[in-house]
Amino acid sequence: MKKILIVNTSAVNLYKKAKVNVAMSYMIPPLTLVTLASPLVEKGYNVKIFDFNLVKQPFVELKRILESFRPDYMGLSFMTASFDQMVQVVDEAKKIDKGIICIG
Repeated sequence: MKKILIVNTSAVNLYKKAKVNVAMSYMIPPLTLVTLASPLVEKGYNVKIFDFNLVKQPFVELKRILESFRPDYMGLSFMTASFDQMVQVVDEAKKIDKGIICIG
């Protein structure tokens, strides 16, 4: 069974550094990722979702998940402003498994 890790990167730091106050809850669940995961699970894929906004040390937790789950594919959800963070996520994944296929 193929394993897929879906990652939601964080925009929290981007909003904290903004010159304009942004009224946004950081705890909004990534419903689009759940919507994406559901048919994959129905088709027999083993899917996990990891949301950077829900943990204090997201890269530490990401590394732990990558090492224990060993996904074949990693899907990334990110905004243009968090592109650099997305690149860091892919770099971290490739350090652990060069064969992981990353899709953003």
